[in-house]
Amino acid sequence: MKLDFTVLWIDDQPKHIQSYQESLQLKIAPLGFQLEVVSARSIAEIADAVGSRDGHDGIDLVLVDYDLGNGGGGEVALEQVRKIFRYKEIIFYSATDVEKLRTLAYERSVDGVHFSTRFGLVQEAADVVRKLLGKVLDIDHMRGLVMAAASDIDDLVERSLVAVYGKLESSLRKEFVTDLHNQMTRKLERWQQDLDQAMQIGDLESLLALKAMYSAADKLTSLRKRLELQAPSTDERNEKMKHYATNIVPRRNKLAHARLDRAGALPEGFTSEDMTALRLDYINHRKNFVEVAVLLDVNFD
Repeated sequence: MKLDFTVLWIDDQPKHIQSYQESLQLKIAPLGFQLEVVSARSIAEIADAVGSRDGHDGIDLVLVDYDLGNGGGGEVALEQVRKIFRYKEIIFYSATDVEKLRTLAYERSVDGVHFSTRFGLVQEAADVVRKLLGKVLDIDHMRGLVMAAASDIDDLVERSLVAVYGKLESSLRKEFVTDLHNQMTRKLERWQQDLDQAMQIGDLESLLALKAMYSAADKLTSLRKRLELQAPSTDERNEKMKHYATNIVPRRNKLAHARLDRAGALPEGFTSEDMTALRLDYINHRKNFVEVAVLLDVNFD
């Protein structure tokens, strides 16, 4: 689930755009997304600003100020930005009139650009963001459909096993159950071998690698337990993690296994408003987990 909306903001006076950023955040927050701004004062700074991200896919929107430097020159920057971000939405803005910006873009043969004055920048950016978020939500919807399809298949497999079992005679039912028991026993034996090998190494990384045995829920339980023992000052954050485990994770799991009914209707609790609320919850809980990680001096590299 995507929670961030990342803007690359190219302006040679980044302090002057702080109020714009705050206003834009207020406009997109109700949609369930967190605004993240990557600042660059010039084209030369783009590589450093974006370099740590996953290529250019980590940037959702690019804002370019016409008045880079003293008295213009932004049309050159706009042309270079379009070459770097060939498929990204771009807003070209300035204190000057929009028609002049359109003319400059036309003269440079730069297509697919939105134009705005500084006065109307927040509203123009908010409109573009809403359009882009519609595409993001479509992707999330497709992910949901894939999850639902996988859940349907899992359910069909389980129901089919039950049907097969129901058609067997009593003696064959016992054989069927014994076969499943043996299958599970072999799996447990393999897991025990893997666990023994990990304990021979005797470090945390070896145990964390046993993902089938040590699930995300297990890791969260372990973290909360250790924090209670080692860092009692994090009690409030620990309570938030408990809330995440008992309230958010079940909603996520329910979403993963949600299926449309025969009429194609969504189950209760999965409207667009519900999904927005879930994204907002994830944003809040992610902040809490980041704060805990910072307190623990976690290396984010």
